[in-house]
Amino acid sequence: FAADGSMVTPEASLIVAQLPVFLDIPPWSMGPSSEPLSVARAAAAVALKTLAVVPAAELGNIPAAQMPAVVPLLDGSAGAAAAAGLPAGVRMIEVADEDGAAETLKAVAAACPKAIRCIRMPLADHSAERILSWSQAGVKVFHVCADLHGREVGPARPRHIKDALRALHGRLVEAGVRDEITVICGGGIGLAEHVAKTIICGADVVAADTALLVALGCTICGGTAHGEPSESWGRSCPVVIDESAAEYAAGRMTNLLGAWHSQLIEVLGAMGIREVRRLRGETGRAIFREDMEKEAFGDLIRK
Repeated sequence: FAADGSMVTPEASLIVAQLPVFLDIPPWSMGPSSEPLSVARAAAAVALKTLAVVPAAELGNIPAAQMPAVVPLLDGSAGAAAAAGLPAGVRMIEVADEDGAAETLKAVAAACPKAIRCIRMPLADHSAERILSWSQAGVKVFHVCADLHGREVGPARPRHIKDALRALHGRLVEAGVRDEITVICGGGIGLAEHVAKTIICGADVVAADTALLVALGCTICGGTAHGEPSESWGRSCPVVIDESAAEYAAGRMTNLLGAWHSQLIEVLGAMGIREVRRLRGETGRAIFREDMEKEAFGDLIRK
């Protein structure tokens, strides 16, 4: 602050969410159109007072009043035309970490100067360095995505999301920028307990995707009805959840995450924590299997 009490640095853009869980896009294609599910996620996000990620191409049927709860997702190469077509009222915009993302971010900043810009990227061994690079360009919010099974994307021997996220969190702490950056983490989040565990490992916000589909009756077969990848992967849904009525789907999603919210409060109460933000990175409040095995068996265990 200056001597007269005015702020010297620019005021930070903030979004207050009542639930540290965002509603994310499905991890695979839902067939010809997943727009009904996008409409449902937006409605559920409004009810839960949180945010829902929606591909920019599927914003058409979402009411204008719900736009403050919607996070449009743009391809990295979308460019100025896509940014200029963003609806009014959005408070946050995600851009995929692809070729051309820097130009798309500039277009987003020009079209929606008050909106928070977020970079979406796979959770990988180089994610921390990518985040540090983007943060120098002024981006402060990042959405890292593990695969369907909660593991890194890319390496031949991918780490579990807990190990990859702890490494990412530690690298940001080491660089002295952790409190300046918001990390959204998703992929493989299937239970209420996973929310608390993911935040303990270093995430600020958790993204739910597959669990939302399961709430609608999804069998996680990827569109094959057999659970095995094939040429028809993601092209059709045997339980036609992509045709679910938006009001019904929104209600199911709201009920699921409402239950997660209740269980998260119970976990925080057991730890003596009144605010979920205090849970981030508190690994001392968790017990990790590797540590317990080392303590119990010591040198008897060999990798």
